[in-house]
Amino acid sequence: MKNLQILVETMTRCGGNCSGCALSSVERMMSSFDLDNFILKTKQVKQMLDTHNPNEVESATIFLGQGDHFLIEEKVIDQFMFYVSKMIPEDLKRKTVVFITASAIGKHEQIV
Repeated sequence: MKNLQILVETMTRCGGNCSGCALSSVERMMSSFDLDNFILKTKQVKQMLDTHNPNEVESATIFLGQGDHFLIEEKVIDQFMFYVSKMIPEDLKRKTVVFITASAIGKHEQIV
């Protein structure tokens, strides 16, 4: 049985929200999130997952990491979550865990 682990890099930088961070408040508000690129990546992940026989897969773990979702504009977070939900084939959903960085805290309603 296979255990698939996939890391999807959502951004190229962090949000600078740690205490003691040297980034200025202006830098913290700059978004490097590219929705079009993210959509392309989620489609590539789905195509890869579609090539596996679900009976051969014990579990799939998807990490949406290296990016601070505080930097995703509010109007984009719904689209972000929509494409996350479409990334996993139906027959693997019950075997999949998706990890979203802790920065998604505060956007609970949109994530649900």
